[in-house]
Amino acid sequence: SRKKPSKRSQRRRRVWISSSPTRQGQDPTMLNKVSYVPPEVLDVVGDDAMALLEPAIAMSEGRWSVDEVAKRILTSEYQLWMVFDEDSLPIAALVTKIENYPHKSMLNLLFTGGEDLEDWHDEMLTELEKFSKDHGCHGMELVGRFGWKKFLASHGWETNYVVCERTFVQEMKEVA
Repeated sequence: SRKKPSKRSQRRRRVWISSSPTRQGQDPTMLNKVSYVPPEVLDVVGDDAMALLEPAIAMSEGRWSVDEVAKRILTSEYQLWMVFDEDSLPIAALVTKIENYPHKSMLNLLFTGGEDLEDWHDEMLTELEKFSKDHGCHGMELVGRFGWKKFLASHGWETNYVVCERTFVQEMKEVA
């Protein structure tokens, strides 16, 4: 089980979540840095990354846990991306996976968490597209909440599928 962020880390997080990284007259996207985080440095940024990703992972309805995602980042099955503000404090994290289908590969955007998406999304999407192409992917994909449809459409993405599910939790409880 992953340890909780320290009080100091939590205090830092409150500061950067509650304050805008912009300086008067400066474009906020110019103050943030998108970085791929190699697995060997996960121990340095892992607590902050997982704290940012935890709400998105929780939305998986029990499919994933923070520990399972971290394990897959450590084995390089998943890739961790982070956005750092001008003070090098983490403001967002994203997890991807290269999906190798029988006839093509796609970069799957699995989990995204953080604040001020409008301040860093352009640079993140640019970096992800470059990474995708450099790794032979034919494109990028994601399964997510409906809000992503409108947001990504403004960046040239198409909605090609709807994911439907029927869960059996109550029925399984009745059988047991």
